[in-house]
Parts: sequence; structure tokens; C-alpha cells
Amino acid sequence: MEESNKASDFNKEFSDIIDDLTIDDQVSKIEKTVDHNLSEIKKLIKLLPLIKENSDFNEYSKKLTKLMKTLVQQINENNCNKTKETILKLFGDVDSTIFKTQLNFLNKELKK
Repeated sequence: MEESNKASDFNKEFSDIIDDLTIDDQVSKIEKTVDHNLSEIKKLIKLLPLIKENSDFNEYSKKLTKLMKTLVQQINENNCNKTKETILKLFGDVDSTIFKTQLNFLNKELKK
């Protein structure tokens, strides 16, 4: 019974995150703010460990990298040191095997 509840909770959380991301795709023509990009990055950081064995993993990993590139561009254009600290903190204790691409990108682009 407890295992069934855990599976149900996982499915609900997964579904909620996917729904949020799908809704956001519908408004992609609107320029996204730094806060919005940070929010999306946080969602994807939560999602990717849950789907690491799923066929959708690569798609969402690429989406995370794309959001990070946009955010780094915004950081560089606007000299946002607080945002830079925030994104580095978000990736401070993530699983390096799951987020290898993103960690390499951050090390290259932000730790100059």
C-alpha cells in the first residue's frame, strides 16, 4: 500500500512538473525574464533526477541547457551578480552524473 502511495505521489509530481513546462512552451514567443528562467531551471533540476531512466531525459536535459544559455546571456548583458550566485548555488549539490553537461557549461561560462 505504501509503495502504491509513493508511486502515485511520484506520478502526480511528475505530471505537475510536465504540465507546468508544457504551459510555458505555449508562451515561448514572449521574452522571458531572468526570474522566469530561474524558475524553469529550478523545475528542471527537480525533474531530471526523477526521469533519468526515462526516454524524455535527453529532451529535458537539452531544454535545461538552453535555458541556462539564455540566463547566462542575460547575466552577462545586465551584470547580474546576484543571479550568477543563485544559479551557481542551484547547481552546488546536484548529481554530477545527471547534470554533467550543465556543470561543464557553468564552469566554462561563469567561473571565469
